[in-house]
Amino acid sequence: MARQARVKAENAIYHVRIRGCKAKPLFEDNYDKEVFMDKVSKSMEKYKFKIYAYCLMDTHVHLIVDSYGGDISVIMKSIKERYTFYYNKKKKSNGTLYKERFESTIIENDGYLIAASLYIHRNPKDIIGYRNTPETYRFSSIKSYTGGIDEFKIVDSEFILSIINKFKYFAVKDYVKLFNDTMNIENNKFKELEMKLDMEFENVKYVNKREVLKRNCSVNILAHFIAKEIGLEVEELLIKNRSYNKDMRGIFALMATSLCDINSLEIGKELGGITASRVCTLTNYGIELLRHNSKYKNIFKKFIAKEASII
Repeated sequence: MARQARVKAENAIYHVRIRGCKAKPLFEDNYDKEVFMDKVSKSMEKYKFKIYAYCLMDTHVHLIVDSYGGDISVIMKSIKERYTFYYNKKKKSNGTLYKERFESTIIENDGYLIAASLYIHRNPKDIIGYRNTPETYRFSSIKSYTGGIDEFKIVDSEFILSIINKFKYFAVKDYVKLFNDTMNIENNKFKELEMKLDMEFENVKYVNKREVLKRNCSVNILAHFIAKEIGLEVEELLIKNRSYNKDMRGIFALMATSLCDINSLEIGKELGGITASRVCTLTNYGIELLRHNSKYKNIFKKFIAKEASII
């Protein structure tokens, strides 16, 4: 039987589930979970999507992903492949890690969005030691919804909290109350909670408040912007295997992947005719520059503010 086509939209928010094979867990220990979060962070640098909630269990992962104008399949492929490479290297294997494709559901209303975050955050109830205190579980975004800080710096809690109340102090208090109220709700009753919440917040439609990043930027404009920021001539993008222009080529490969709606082969042509594999290497180098070199930390934001379309 042919697979059913995944329902996608460029401005969608998704509830995503990743499940491991029955034969082995996704995560054998906390270090595996730390690595997974790092892989998510790297994929976020590459594709500029947003995470509104997450929870990592031993056998599966829950995420609320705002594709922010990107392709959810490309985003999830990046995350899964990065973690699979680490896992197989660690285990010295090349076996299947995941149970088929990831599952995704488009979140179409405020009630579902809030209810999905509550459902995700209460998942640790199934872990020994967290039955009555799921809010203390380390690999969940709940802390950023209850006045704390997200250790892994990937979650955007402001958006959901802003739906509940425009004042963060009261939004946090209301979210904590909602979270505590869900402790005795059975999993199959969350649909009723969703409907109740959607009625309560029916006058606040997130579709009208959200931004969507258009991914059709001009390659030429991007190249000139990066060259000016770094202080080189744009023609020097074409020069291969030189140390002095490696930063420019790495950042161009990264930003073009995210913003220009072209594939690795096309980016390779813009960089003087290099392979898709080499483009991938340069892209990963660009990610590390953005993460660890303060000179380039805000280059995406500067370009988007000046040249990219946000609707």
